[in-house]
Amino acid sequence: MREAREEGSDTPALRLRTYLTPSIPESLFSYLAGYLGQCLGVPTEL
Repeated sequence: MREAREEGSDTPALRLRTYLTPSIPESLFSYLAGYLGQCLGVPTEL
């Protein structure tokens, strides 16, 4: 995980790096990223 900011944005966001495999659907990573962001109170992106 690393903190990422879009240019000109004052709102911090967490950018999560994922290494997708055929056995783990992308929707699971999206769900987990959303849950983590909700717990921390920051937006997340994959």
